[in-house]
Amino acid sequence: MIACMGTDIDHWGYVGMARDRDESCPQPCDRTRALVVDDERGVAALFVVGIRQDIPAIEVDSAENGLAAYEAFRKGHHGVLVMDVNMPVMDGQRAFRKIEEHCRANNWEMPSVLFCTSYAPSGSLQKFLSNPAHGLLLKPITGKEVAKAVKSRLGKPVRDHSRN
Repeated sequence: MIACMGTDIDHWGYVGMARDRDESCPQPCDRTRALVVDDERGVAALFVVGIRQDIPAIEVDSAENGLAAYEAFRKGHHGVLVMDVNMPVMDGQRAFRKIEEHCRANNWEMPSVLFCTSYAPSGSLQKFLSNPAHGLLLKPITGKEVAKAVKSRLGKPVRDHSRN
């Protein structure tokens, strides 16, 4: 079990709050929620169905671009995001930075982010991937493979996002 001044995360990744939570400890993500972000509706639906079938205990939301993902995250503080890299309105990397800024400003734990792309990752994406709580999924990929990756991230709190 990992303790953070009043917050306990068990080996399954579920968060329990002590009554006297220290405000210096980030507000934990909701590890019972995942957010799928992809501008291709068929791909997003495949991922959502795969996650819901393999991890029925978590709620899965979806968004069609990075800006919509940011807005959904602000409302849900999802524990894991599955995010396409190349999208209209706001791409995955810009959305990641906006979510990171929001977490820092509000003392929230940063979620694990699984970036999805059909292309080799860029140098800037590699920076995000240096944190082991985040990951890269290469398309084409099945819903079952996405669910497996999401499940593996449910118990991995992101550390030191505000110090990067």
